[in-house]
Amino acid sequence: MILQADNPDDFVLATCETCSVGETAELSFAQIGSRMEWHGTGVDGPKSMPRAA
Repeated sequence: MILQADNPDDFVLATCETCSVGETAELSFAQIGSRMEWHGTGVDGPKSMPRAA
């Protein structure tokens, strides 16, 4: 459906699995061979994310 769309649009892809934004970021960085480094605690704690090379 996405590839056959006549016009650009926003699409939602679902896997029926729940994960946090942090887990998604960690998995994404792991795919490019980088590691997330989290600092602080709780949802309002400061975070540090390395930039992809």
